[in-house]
Amino acid sequence: MTTKFRAVSAVVASARRELRLLTGHEVDSVSAIRSEEDGWHITFEMVELTRIPESTSVLGTYEALVDEDGSVIEFARCRRYYRNQASDNDLS
Repeated sequence: MTTKFRAVSAVVASARRELRLLTGHEVDSVSAIRSEEDGWHITFEMVELTRIPESTSVLGTYEALVDEDGSVIEFARCRRYYRNQASDNDLS
C-alpha cells in the first residue's frame, strides 16, 4: 500500500466511525471519495433499517465533507432507498 492510500484509508475509517455515532446507522459501503481544497468529500451508503429478507432493508446515501484528520465537518442524507431498488443511473 502506498502512503497516500493509507492516509486516505485512515480518513475514511475515522469518518465512518463519526457518521455511525452521529446518525446511529451502520455504514454499508463507501461509494465515492474525492479530494477537496480543505479535506475530502465522501459518499457513504448506510443501513437505516434492517429487514428480513436483507434485500428489503432501507439504505440511505449520505454525503460528508471531512477534514484531513477524518473529522466530519458536515453531512447530509441525499437519498433513501430499498437495497433491492435500482436507480436509472445504476443500469447500463
